[in-house]
Amino acid sequence: MNRVKMAAAYEGKTVKDFLIELAEAKIQELERKGILPKGK
Repeated sequence: MNRVKMAAAYEGKTVKDFLIELAEAKIQELERKGILPKGK
């Protein structure tokens, strides 16, 4: 968790915003691969 906090601080984001951005990127990757259906 400390590494997550440091990475978020480095990018000038909150931990919540940093994690949401990572999750969204992973979901988009899975959608491109056809593993997840495309959503809104």
